[in-house]
Amino acid sequence: MAAYFFDTSAFVKRYHPEVGTAAVMAIFAEPQHLIRISTLSLLEMQSVFALKVRTNVITRDIASNLRARMLLDMAADAFEVFRLTDRHLETAQGLLGSHSFTHRLRTLDAIQLAVALDLKEQGLLDTFVVSDKALADIGAMEGFEILNPETTR
Repeated sequence: MAAYFFDTSAFVKRYHPEVGTAAVMAIFAEPQHLIRISTLSLLEMQSVFALKVRTNVITRDIASNLRARMLLDMAADAFEVFRLTDRHLETAQGLLGSHSFTHRLRTLDAIQLAVALDLKEQGLLDTFVVSDKALADIGAMEGFEILNPETTR
């Protein structure tokens, strides 16, 4: 059974059509799969939907519907949510120290990467699904199998 961890940059494609949506939907349609996200993704999704409203990509009503659909998926166990811990924040701090002077690693991306590392250490992750190229590059440096839905055919 394939186990995926989705960064918000890829996860949002399930709820709003973007480049890479077809690849994300194909993962969700796999007969045997586990999809995992962090609680940070739930928060970031709110921000992504709000940005789409502010930039007139969607209306506020559509944003509310997308959020409701995401919460229904969560209630139906379409994906599993992992809580952030102090250990994740400590790991993120180390990742920033290791990578941010030479690569564009933002704080929230470092936290997502820390959660992914924790899942990988527990044997709960096969593939890190991320559309942010900088985060994908750093994830690869950290030993992850990366799937970028924007470049998957």
